[in-house]
Amino acid sequence: MAPCGRLAGWALLALTAAVILSEAAAKRPFPQLRDVRDWARVLATDLKAMVDTAKFDELSTAYANEVQAGRLSLQTINGTQLIETSTNKMASSIAVRTKALKSLSEAAEAAVANHNYNQSIKVADVPYYSAMDGIPEHRLPGLADDKWLGGQTNRTNSSIHIPVNIYEQDAHVLNVIAWSSHLDSVFIDNWQQNQDSTHIQHFNVSMSFFLPPDAHVLNVIAWSSHLDSVFIDNWQQNQETLPWQAFASQTGVFRMYPARPMQPHRFGSRTLTIADVPRRFDEFDARMTQWYQQTISSPKDMLILLDTSGSVEGRSLSLMKHTTWFLLDRLTEDDYVATGYFNAYAQAVSCLSSFVQATTHNKEVIHKSLDNLEAADQANYYAGLEYAFKIFNNFEMEDRFENQGAECNKVIVLVTENAELYPEAVFQKYNPDRNIRVFVIVVGEPIHDWSVLQKMACDNRGYFSTVRSDGAAREASGDFGQVLSRPVALENSKEVTFSKIFMSEKGDDFEVYVSYPVINTTMDNPPYIANDGSCKLDDSACANQAVLGVVSVPWPVKEMRKSLPLRELGHGGYAFIINNNGFVVLHPHLTPEDAFYSKPPTIDLLDIEFTNPDKEAMRNKMVKLETGRDVINTLHKTHDHGFGPLKATQLGSWF
Repeated sequence: MAPCGRLAGWALLALTAAVILSEAAAKRPFPQLRDVRDWARVLATDLKAMVDTAKFDELSTAYANEVQAGRLSLQTINGTQLIETSTNKMASSIAVRTKALKSLSEAAEAAVANHNYNQSIKVADVPYYSAMDGIPEHRLPGLADDKWLGGQTNRTNSSIHIPVNIYEQDAHVLNVIAWSSHLDSVFIDNWQQNQDSTHIQHFNVSMSFFLPPDAHVLNVIAWSSHLDSVFIDNWQQNQETLPWQAFASQTGVFRMYPARPMQPHRFGSRTLTIADVPRRFDEFDARMTQWYQQTISSPKDMLILLDTSGSVEGRSLSLMKHTTWFLLDRLTEDDYVATGYFNAYAQAVSCLSSFVQATTHNKEVIHKSLDNLEAADQANYYAGLEYAFKIFNNFEMEDRFENQGAECNKVIVLVTENAELYPEAVFQKYNPDRNIRVFVIVVGEPIHDWSVLQKMACDNRGYFSTVRSDGAAREASGDFGQVLSRPVALENSKEVTFSKIFMSEKGDDFEVYVSYPVINTTMDNPPYIANDGSCKLDDSACANQAVLGVVSVPWPVKEMRKSLPLRELGHGGYAFIINNNGFVVLHPHLTPEDAFYSKPPTIDLLDIEFTNPDKEAMRNKMVKLETGRDVINTLHKTHDHGFGPLKATQLGSWF
C-alpha cells in the first residue's frame, strides 16, 4: 500500500517539474545540467521534509499492527459482486417506473376504445387547462409551490399544450384531450407512492392536416381527459419516486401532470421538463423529442435524397432544406443516416459519404452542409435513386465495426418537386423485393401531376406527403415514423425504452426518460394518425391499429448514483453507466451544464476515458450487456474492473 501511494505522488510531482522546465525553456535558454541537479537536490530535501512531517511511516506501521492484532482486516473488492448488488437495487426503481408506465398505457388504450369519436365536437364541450398563457377561459387555477419540481404546479389537474402549427379547436385534438383527462388520477396515484422518482406526468397527442381540422383536434383533447384519473392514482401511490409522468401521442396535444404553466421567456431554464425542444419554446412539439421517436419505431438506416435540379430553386429549395432539418431532428442515436443530392449527377451532401450514427454532432455536420446546396441542371431520377441504393449496398459489403448500422429498417426519403417519368428500371434492379422502403415528400405548390411520385412511394412500401410551408415540413417529417411504428401496433410488441440523458426539471442533474408505447387496439374508432389515402396499409382490416403515443417517466441520475456502492470502491475507485450505444449516462467527469438543456450530450465512453484496446474491448462487452471482470492498465494506474448489465434496461454499469 505505502510504496504505491508514494510512487504515485512522486510521479505527479515529476510531471509538474517537467511542465515548469518546459515553460521556462520557452522563455530563456535551456538550463545547464548543474542547475537542474541543484533544483532536484532542493526538491528532494523539501519532499523528504514533507514526508517526515506527515509521519507516513508511523501511520503505515500503525495500520500494520492493527491488522496483525486482528482488529483490522483487508479485503479484496469483488467487482462482479458489487455489480450484482447494485443492479438488484436499481431493479426495484425500474419496476416502479415500469408499473406506472403500464398503468398509464392500459388506461389510455381503454379510454380510446371507449371513446365515441365526435365529428361535431366544440371547444365548449371539452373543458381543459392550458399550459400556455393568453387563454383566459383555460387558465390554470390553484397553483402552489412544488418542492419536487420547483416553481408552481396544480396536483389535482393536468394541463394541455398544443403545438403552434396545430389548430387548437380541431375536433380530433379536442376528442383526445377529453378522453386523456382520465389519466390524471393514475398520475396522482403514481406520484403519491413515489414522490422521489416521478415529478410530472405528461400527455401528448398530435394532429394531421389531412383530416378535418375541427374534429381532429377536439377529439384528441376529449379522450385524453380520461388520463387525469390515472395521473392522480399514480401520484398517490408513488410520491417519492414519480415526480412527473408523461404521455405523448401522434396528434400534437401535450397533456402534463401536475398542471403547470409553460413559460416561453424561460426557455432553457428550470421550467422545462421535456428534452430536445426546438430553439424557440413556442415551437415545442413532443413528437420531435428523442424519447418519443425511440419508443414508437425500430432503429433505421435512413438515406435522405434531395432533388436539386434547376426547377427547385428559391422557395422550393428552402422547403427541402427545412424538411431535411426536421427529418434529422426525428432521428435518434439508435438510427444511422446518410444524405445525397442529385440533378444531372448524384453525390453526398457532406463529407459523411456513407451511413453514420445519428448523433448530435453528425446531424449538425449534415445540417451545416445543406446551406451549400444550390439548384442547377436537369433532374436525373435514375442517377439519384441508383446512388441511394448503391450507398445501401456498399454499406452492407463494408468491413464495418461490430454493431455498426441499425440492422433493422432501411429507408430512402426522396424530397423533390416533381417527376414526370416513373424510373421503373432502377427499382427492378436494386429493390425487386422492396426491402428498402421509399418515402416521397413533395415540396411547393400543387402545379404538377404527382401520380408518378405517389406510385413510387406506394410500390415501395413507403408514404407520400406534400409540403407547402415550414409548418407542413414538420408534419411531413413524421410520416415515416407513423409507417414504421405499424409493426409495433400490429404485433403488439411493446417494450420499455431508456433514452439518453437530459437535463432534469430543476436543472441540477441529468435524468433518463423511461418510456412505453400506447396502441390503438380498437377497429371501430377512426385512427388518430395522419392518412391522406395516398398509400394504404397492407391489411386494411388493421387500418386503425397504430401507435397512439408514448407514456414516459423520469429516472434521475442522482437516484442511480444512490444505488452504487461508491464508498466500497476505495480511493481512486469510481463507477459509471453507459447505454446500449456506448454513450455515458453516469460518470464522475460528466456534470450538468446549462448548455445541455436543448442539446444533451452524447459522449462516448472512449471520449471521456483514457483509451486503449482493453478498455475498448470492455466497452463493447458492456454494449452487448455481458457480465465480467478484467484488469486494465492505463497511463496513470491499473484498475481492476467489474462490469455487467442493469436488469430490464439497455444500460450497462462498470466499477
